[in-house]
Amino acid sequence: MNITEREIDDPEKEGVILEYVNFTKEFAEIKEYVRSKGESIRGYTEKKECVSIRTEDILYFEAVQNKVFAYTSNKFYEIKSRLYQLEEKITRKCMKRASKTTIVNADRIVSVRTALNGRLYVRMEALSRLEMALQKQEQILCKALHTDLGKSKTESVMCEIGLVQGEIRWMKQHLGRFADKNMSEHRWRSSLRKVIKALLLMAMC
Repeated sequence: MNITEREIDDPEKEGVILEYVNFTKEFAEIKEYVRSKGESIRGYTEKKECVSIRTEDILYFEAVQNKVFAYTSNKFYEIKSRLYQLEEKITRKCMKRASKTTIVNADRIVSVRTALNGRLYVRMEALSRLEMALQKQEQILCKALHTDLGKSKTESVMCEIGLVQGEIRWMKQHLGRFADKNMSEHRWRSSLRKVIKALLLMAMC
């Protein structure tokens, strides 16, 4: 088989020409490989900048509250397409529907697991830091609650700080299940509201 290479200046004109007598399985595999390597989709950064993302660099897609995000090893992008549209658009056979809300890159499944575990680890660390901060700032928080709301130290600890600490412990225990569709959305949102309340209390002190 002859191979001819030619360097060009315009990246838009990059391509591969296949010449064959019979379109064999080997040529089909080459065609599929070339198409998948050159495939990209449009995504948006946190700053709303439009960028081109190579599909081979994407670990997984995830649908979150009517939005779809693509995750690489160190970044994420918002994608202006539904998951079913991505399934139709992306030709890479390694992209597999893993759940109602997720499409994963089967070729990089180990990296996907690492990324998901990393996200859980980061969230666990954040909750632990908040828990420690509440303990460290307990006296200051009690003083602020007494000044602003007239609450005694006992009432502040039992009805405000202690409740939030309990919700943080609950969230840490169930962090790995938050993606489970059977998880009570009411309980999750209630816990999140209480944690946000703790952050606001600390910000006011």
